[in-house]
Amino acid sequence: MPVHIGTIIKEEAQGQGLTSAQVADMINVKNYQNVDYDYKKESLPIDKILLYSEALKKNFIAPYYSEEPLKTYREQEFAEWQAKISELQEKLDQAERLLAAKEETIATQKELIDTQRKLIEERK
Repeated sequence: MPVHIGTIIKEEAQGQGLTSAQVADMINVKNYQNVDYDYKKESLPIDKILLYSEALKKNFIAPYYSEEPLKTYREQEFAEWQAKISELQEKLDQAERLLAAKEETIATQKELIDTQRKLIEERK
């Protein structure tokens, strides 16, 4: 189903209790009728979508993520990030195992030192 960005923006503005005139002020448009016109548009230039996103503090690009080709690009990016996360998790796990092994070595060495001190004390 194609994205009708004007309707999405209008619904968000109304949900925030904003009139067209208030939205026009927020995006520095003198005539609120321009905002009403945008509400009727199925598509808008990206710079205008970003302007509405900033003004209404809502990501109006997000609805396009379910549409091709952005859907495929986003899935690819997600897979790449998941791979990076997995790689970093494995490195973290390795570091934690190494740290645990070193802590065990330190504990063993402390026990050995304590035993040697006791032996030295016994020989005095």
